[in-house]
Amino acid sequence: MTYRPDIDGLRAVAILLVVLFHAFPALMPGGFIGVDIFFVISGYLISGVILCRLEDGTYSFADFYKRRILRIFPALVVVLGLCVAAGCLLLTPNAFMSLGKHVVGGATFVSNILLYNETGYFDAAAHAKPLLNLWSLGIEEQFYLVFPLLMWLFWRLAAARTPSLRRRLCALLAVICLFSFADNIFLYGRHPSADFYLPLSRFWELLAGAVLQAAARPVGASSGIAGRAGKSRARSGLAFAGAALLLVALFACDNGTGTYPGFLALLPVGSAFLLIAAGPENPFNRLVLANPASVFLGKISYTLYLWHWPLLSFAWILLGGSAYAEAHALRAGLLAVALVLAALTWRFLETPVRRGNFLGRYKVPVLVGAMCVVGGAGLVVWLSEGLALFTGAQHRAVYAQLQRPPQYELEVLEKLGLKKDDLELARFTDAGASRTVAVVGDSHAQSAYPGIAGLGREAGFNTLLLGRFPGRKRPYYDTTAHPGRILDILARAKDIRDVFIIIRGAVYTPRTPGEEASVKSPEEFYGEMADFVKKLVALGKNPIVVEDNPDLDVDVSEALAPAISGEPVRREYRRTLKADALARQGTWLGIMDRLGRIPGVTVLRGTLDAFCPGETCRVFSEEGLPLYFDADHLSFAGSDRLARHVIAPWLARNTSRPGD
Repeated sequence: MTYRPDIDGLRAVAILLVVLFHAFPALMPGGFIGVDIFFVISGYLISGVILCRLEDGTYSFADFYKRRILRIFPALVVVLGLCVAAGCLLLTPNAFMSLGKHVVGGATFVSNILLYNETGYFDAAAHAKPLLNLWSLGIEEQFYLVFPLLMWLFWRLAAARTPSLRRRLCALLAVICLFSFADNIFLYGRHPSADFYLPLSRFWELLAGAVLQAAARPVGASSGIAGRAGKSRARSGLAFAGAALLLVALFACDNGTGTYPGFLALLPVGSAFLLIAAGPENPFNRLVLANPASVFLGKISYTLYLWHWPLLSFAWILLGGSAYAEAHALRAGLLAVALVLAALTWRFLETPVRRGNFLGRYKVPVLVGAMCVVGGAGLVVWLSEGLALFTGAQHRAVYAQLQRPPQYELEVLEKLGLKKDDLELARFTDAGASRTVAVVGDSHAQSAYPGIAGLGREAGFNTLLLGRFPGRKRPYYDTTAHPGRILDILARAKDIRDVFIIIRGAVYTPRTPGEEASVKSPEEFYGEMADFVKKLVALGKNPIVVEDNPDLDVDVSEALAPAISGEPVRREYRRTLKADALARQGTWLGIMDRLGRIPGVTVLRGTLDAFCPGETCRVFSEEGLPLYFDADHLSFAGSDRLARHVIAPWLARNTSRPGD
């Protein structure tokens, strides 16, 4: 293949878009489309390499994967290894355990699979994952597990190597490309995380580059479409159209749109397709993309992609979200550091390994061995719960509070006649009692459930969790758990009399005048809540609406020392005023008071007093255990505090039984 410096320049455009989006998302809200451009470039170049080898009869699977190892492994091993070292020094065990899992994913090229169903790429908590950027590398390498075999089989089965071969190859690749694109459209809006992270819905972007490569080369030749077009005006037109489409993509694709890729991905993919198809001789590609600065940045784009995100992510973790958002100079400085590290890695590691005699004939075994060592280190961190298993009992007790409670039990769902997707949260604790208490709500009910269930074991009642609560309308919170579904379950459960409703009410309605409602107006939300509790009363149930726990102004992990310290030392952290917590819940507390005036409905207050006994709200218990596992969800110790300070006194005064 003839080297095309303009393609390295296109890589430079792609990496600039990505790093600017990651560092300054408000400045470049559509910059994430750079990854789509990378996919097209990768598909175009790799398919060209494969076709060249097939044409001259030198194709070898071993040679192909050797080249991939030499290209991918050197810089990746270094970045993964340094991330493990940094995580050991800077992260709490839970965060370190998560990092260990993603190191394993990065070393085995399945990061995108691990990230599926985790935090969304555009969510704020994504900043806390230093290896989030490896999802795209996983998709590429999964593509290269099947694509070379497909090309080899086609070549072996083709009847004759004539121009018709190129047409048949283009047709085959185009059909597969359309099938992958159709999967992308099917998942768009239905399963956004699957559409973004899973390989089949992304393969069409790499296949677009492969289709272009196959269409651009008659058998035995390596000239491009533009070279055969013959007229510079046609070449310039393709380049102009590609550049214009890129600008349109930057304005049309915004991380605020919620879901991606869908149809929007056609814009960056089409842009890259046209710019590559224009060939290297048109003025735009020659002067803009093929200039020395662009070419150099394109050459180090892979190492820059690896370096920049871990630096930004660790800064976000150490500073906290709000301080990080204000640290514009720091983020710019980290990009400069990433650029220097990328250039040094490319010059003194990547290039000598790929093109020089560094490591000699042992290159591949050494690189594979190094990757196994790094992946093994990540596995140890993952399985040891972020090294917490190697620390003292007090240390383990503190960090055990940072574990999220399980979401559902399949046995419970089957007993209730439900499917896995019917209720997002479902748990049951059997205390062998004839009486069962139900907890209904959202993720705050889920985090409060362990303490109530523990109380039930002592007091002699079973505990059932049903949720999420069905009030929200935003797509992120959509669930098939409608109010009628919960009511049907409770109607059949004759042993359930008391139904505790625990929700994060402050996020359902605007908290201050002029603030945009997360769901609906306070009046609309009160109407839905009132309808729900009235139906519970009509079923003979006793609905108890519980005051929510306060939201903190700090994530509890920011108040704890990292894993390597060996002791659960507290850091200095931002305090939460009780007055601020009350102000956040003001609208919801007013709705609760109105609900309490409905006959048969009980409003249970005291949660804020239990967690904010003075002017500030507690982050740790008197024993030094964290009361939260993030900024608003209760830990096991926190749920126990809620149960014993708020739920238990009410139960002691109201010993209702089925049939009372």
